[in-house]
Amino acid sequence: MWSLGEIEAGTAFPQGAVSPFQPLAHTACGALRRSPYRELHEVSCEYYDGVLTLRGRVSSYYLKQIAQNLVWQMEGVVAVDNQLDVFRPQIQPRGGNGHSAPRPAPGRRPR
Repeated sequence: MWSLGEIEAGTAFPQGAVSPFQPLAHTACGALRRSPYRELHEVSCEYYDGVLTLRGRVSSYYLKQIAQNLVWQMEGVVAVDNQLDVFRPQIQPRGGNGHSAPRPAPGRRPR
């Protein structure tokens, strides 16, 4: 078994070993994956020493807050480090003012 000092120093886990903190991160990600918001299904979770870290990308600050609210009350979580990036998808303008110009009916010439 690992000592608390080894765990805190990050030297306790040889490659391939399972951290005792991994189950909480797995549970947090499971809660996000059960959410009806599909973007939250791709969020990654890490847990260490009471802090649950969320990483990934969402399309709104609303979803960033929803993700945080889903996990912050979990037993063992003292704080949430919400590192989710908010991005806005690029919207292609359809015309000079954002609207497409009306097209004349087939076979008719515009006036």
